[in-house]
Amino acid sequence: MTISSRLPDRVDPRRLAATQARLEGHWPLTDLPRLASSLYWSRDSADMADARLVLDFGEDEQRRVVMDGQLSATVPLVCQRCLASVAWPIHVTVRLTMVRDDDAAAEVPRDREPLVLDDDSLAVGALVDDELILALPLAAHCNNNDCSRSEPAPREGGKRRDNPFAGLADWKRGN
Repeated sequence: MTISSRLPDRVDPRRLAATQARLEGHWPLTDLPRLASSLYWSRDSADMADARLVLDFGEDEQRRVVMDGQLSATVPLVCQRCLASVAWPIHVTVRLTMVRDDDAAAEVPRDREPLVLDDDSLAVGALVDDELILALPLAAHCNNNDCSRSEPAPREGGKRRDNPFAGLADWKRGN
């Protein structure tokens, strides 16, 4: 069973695992509230509207519900060197095992991440939001060749201010 295009907000992972279902489609970045608040939207970011995802459900040897998936998106961020818009590609591989409590989470193999479900449903949008946020860089930057400015711009009047710590360097040399 394959579900394509616009994905449902909530799914029953146990039912999907029983049929070894695949969810495949797009999720609008604007529908991911926490991720969207971290992005830099401009006219140039119109082609970065969706995250693409493929999620495969199944069961492991202990009959636990597992999900393997791929998430990818190109998100608009701000270069921390030149403050220009940067199209940042994100590719995430997820390997999750659905569990009911922390005790069951402790028994999940190391090659998988446990996902504690409060009820019998999985919020697909929240999962996509979380995984893409975790994949964001600490400080985005342009490629070195593309970055138009590596030093801060001069202040008003065209003059740079003196370094307030320059006197300490002279003092250190004197001692």
